[in-house]
Amino acid sequence: MKLRIVMAQSRTTIPWIEKYRPTNFNDIVLSEINRKLLGNIIQTGRIPNMLFYGPPGTGKTTTVVNFIEAYHRKQNVFSNELRLHLNASDERGIEVIRTQISQFVNSKPLFEKGTKFVILDEVDYMTKAAQIALKYLLQVYANDVRFFLICNYTSKLEESLRNEFVRLRFNQLPTEEIITFLRTLCLKENIKGDIQYLEYIKNTFDSDIRSMVNKIQLDNTHSLQLNRAYLDEDCFTKIIDVIKSPDIKRLDKVKYIKSTSVAHNISVYTLILSYFKYHIFVETDNVRPEMLDLGKRVIRSKMTEDMLAFYFVENVPFS
Repeated sequence: MKLRIVMAQSRTTIPWIEKYRPTNFNDIVLSEINRKLLGNIIQTGRIPNMLFYGPPGTGKTTTVVNFIEAYHRKQNVFSNELRLHLNASDERGIEVIRTQISQFVNSKPLFEKGTKFVILDEVDYMTKAAQIALKYLLQVYANDVRFFLICNYTSKLEESLRNEFVRLRFNQLPTEEIITFLRTLCLKENIKGDIQYLEYIKNTFDSDIRSMVNKIQLDNTHSLQLNRAYLDEDCFTKIIDVIKSPDIKRLDKVKYIKSTSVAHNISVYTLILSYFKYHIFVETDNVRPEMLDLGKRVIRSKMTEDMLAFYFVENVPFS
């Protein structure tokens, strides 16, 4: 099936992930349970300390920022002076906890009164000492400040700290909302992409909206022919035919994997994951345990593109 796309004539240097980052709570792509929970909190005004966790690109930070703004608007607060946003991966030492946060929670706002919010992004990079100090601040300022923690992996947080928070998981975002978001982006950029292309983007990156937006912008920037970029059964069949062939040298097989990823404007890692997803969700009857094990090793891998392509060629099982 061919895909048709008309590229916009104008070009912009603004990353689309920033250009189209939602600025209203109602515009965020959220699971139904998270939307209802957060909406109820805004309505009641009773806000607990909260921990948002899940894979990268699923909207955790965007949701926190817009949630706090929605709450403040309901409280007739229109200033950012009641909010402190820090990235714990940049400043993971104990001094961040003891100075910047302490100064913020102890300072008196010039114009607004109300609940203060401390947002700590990527807290799974915080040291153990910093986490202990943070727990102390939670107890000291329990009446005046609400803390919002954001991370990918809760396992890296001390259990005693995790237990202080209401936890919201960001993982499987609703497909219809994702497609609607991507379609709106394409319309605003004068890109007329088929629904198959948008579904291909969604299936390739699962719930990672950040990667979806970056992929669409990259396709548009390089004016790719998307009928070539569409990963389908023929693509995966060709990959297997090449790898199986005794007449093709090992190095040439690796080169084919790399050239296929370039032709589709995706990384080798994304190409291989797409291969596994196709077999798991489409060729369900042919999935073998060896394939699932290899998929897990690829996901956890920190290999270079060259090494990953070689590893795939050497280890992929056949149905």
